[in-house]
Amino acid sequence: MSFAAASISNWLLTSNIVIHGGLHRGAVAGWLNADGHPSFAYPEITGYYLSWLASVAAAERVSDKVRIAATEAIGWFTRIANDELPLLTRYYESPQEDWRNRAVFTFDLSMAARGISDSRCIATEDIAQTPLRWLLGLLSETCRRGEALPVYTIARGQLPSRWSTQPGPYQLKPAAALLFGVEPLPRGVRGAAWNTYDQWRSVRPQLNGPEDLHPALYALEGLIEFAQHGDKEAFNLAVCRLEDVSCKLYEWPNDLRSDVIAQTLRLSCLLQSARHRISALRRLLKEFVDEAGRVSFRPLTSRPVHWNAWSAIFTYDSLMPDGA
Repeated sequence: MSFAAASISNWLLTSNIVIHGGLHRGAVAGWLNADGHPSFAYPEITGYYLSWLASVAAAERVSDKVRIAATEAIGWFTRIANDELPLLTRYYESPQEDWRNRAVFTFDLSMAARGISDSRCIATEDIAQTPLRWLLGLLSETCRRGEALPVYTIARGQLPSRWSTQPGPYQLKPAAALLFGVEPLPRGVRGAAWNTYDQWRSVRPQLNGPEDLHPALYALEGLIEFAQHGDKEAFNLAVCRLEDVSCKLYEWPNDLRSDVIAQTLRLSCLLQSARHRISALRRLLKEFVDEAGRVSFRPLTSRPVHWNAWSAIFTYDSLMPDGA
């Protein structure tokens, strides 16, 4: 493991990016503000974190830190499940209006469910059952026979027009997460996930601006997972579409984001892209990582700075030898 990856791992395990007290103890924050305070508890990213913990345990060992972090994260999901309220996208310390909390997004449900399912290799099986059943129940309620996964399951108000509020190829990622990462999967959810694959597999993501890169990379991540499970044509499609993204990445230099760079680097490693591209992406990513293993969303020279949880996880993954 490289020094940078080890530093990021240590930051993810020991910093207050994991909330250590109160109702949201065990959850992962979206980011830390410049003063080091957690922004909000984030279910989707807590799901990523649980999957990351499982990968660390598989590559090394189940340390006490990893086991405690997984148990407390699952415990948080259990507490919010027992609240009997729909899943929120963001849990703030004090109530505030956020359009993201006007709906329950399938993407969030899928990443959280996969994280809990992955972490059963660390934590005891029984503590994962309640939150996993709750998340899959929310999904099952709105999956219709013959249809793809819905973008969201419950709407409590008007949503703005964003990639995350509309159907698109990025839904290949939650489809793959459910099909290949969650067991047991309800039949209706399984059918909807395969319908999602059929609907979006052959659709090339639009790349009209820097905001389109992140969902396009989500689509590629899903496509590659289908390729890893036997669809050889999906692999060839992913190679072509990664070229599209890589060509566009440098067209918007003022909008560079660490999560997008890390996603592109990891995918380039998985698809064994040209070495010069991988080297260039690694150099570029260094501009976002400090010596303490904190990963800034924007370059370290940008202000205000925030230390981003999912960027750290994606960066760690991209720096591992096989991009896994």
